[in-house]
Amino acid sequence: LYEIMARACNDAGLPQTALADSVRMRRNGDLVFVFNYGTEDAEVAQMGKTVIGQTLIPPAGAVIFTKRLAK
Repeated sequence: LYEIMARACNDAGLPQTALADSVRMRRNGDLVFVFNYGTEDAEVAQMGKTVIGQTLIPPAGAVIFTKRLAK
């Protein structure tokens, strides 16, 4: 299923972000919310300027970024 979805996203020109199984991401306006639903720390890539939290997200934690501006 992953391969099919990755190919479909590539074909449509949609950006992809690799996340751990326990991590979920939501974009709302200029903000990117990343949640760790797992029982262990999860490391995520820097996705813009950090508003709150850090890229090493503790269990049941979150980090919020502002979207990176296009150069």
